[in-house]
Amino acid sequence: MLNCIIIDDEQHCVDGLKAMIETRFASTLKVLNTYTNPVEAHGIVLEKKPDIIFLDIEMPRINGIDFVKMFPSKNFEVIYTTAYDKYALEAIKNEALDYLIKPFSINELSEAIAKCIKRIETKAKPKIVAGRFAIHSNAGNMIVVEPQEIIRIKADSNYSIIFFADKPKLLVAKTLKDFEEQLVQYDFFRCHNSNLINILHVKSFQSSDGEDYIQMSNGDNVELSRRRKTAFFEIIKKL
Repeated sequence: MLNCIIIDDEQHCVDGLKAMIETRFASTLKVLNTYTNPVEAHGIVLEKKPDIIFLDIEMPRINGIDFVKMFPSKNFEVIYTTAYDKYALEAIKNEALDYLIKPFSINELSEAIAKCIKRIETKAKPKIVAGRFAIHSNAGNMIVVEPQEIIRIKADSNYSIIFFADKPKLLVAKTLKDFEEQLVQYDFFRCHNSNLINILHVKSFQSSDGEDYIQMSNGDNVELSRRRKTAFFEIIKKL
């Protein structure tokens, strides 16, 4: 689920776009706020950190392109919605994701949203370069880490929480399966549906009340599922 904000000085345009999103894209996109005054929207963009901003261009006090320039570290995608095509080149130069000319169709809107989802997913995907990872957090930050810095990764719905040896934990918009595919070559093991652990950070194994647990180097006890128990000990024997 992505969050968006609509900014357009014409209320009927705001209402029309909001209705299209809530009718056809409710499972994908949530409208956080709508504004007819871009100045009022500035603080909310900083606070709420939307994934997408639907933005008109010709508006009183500040136009849409200048509004985007107010954010040096832009952690959102921009879809311009305007009645004029003369700003298209400037919008593209300023990294606009799409440029919709009013009145636009539901299909045009659908294509623009699909582009957003693809770009956001690409940004969130960890990239391995010579054993190092570039990971983009949900807050819009990016850090570069080495596999041995990661103690474990825990599933949280369609997100993952990464626990590091010497850094604060990090929430990433990526599934545990995606990380498993990337990290299996670095001695990571899926010990449970909700946990991927770094074998190099395993400290001990224990059983309690019929449940099996793996203690990690940071003191976390991670459940070991019965069907993965044999595979876990096979890996441990090889250390």
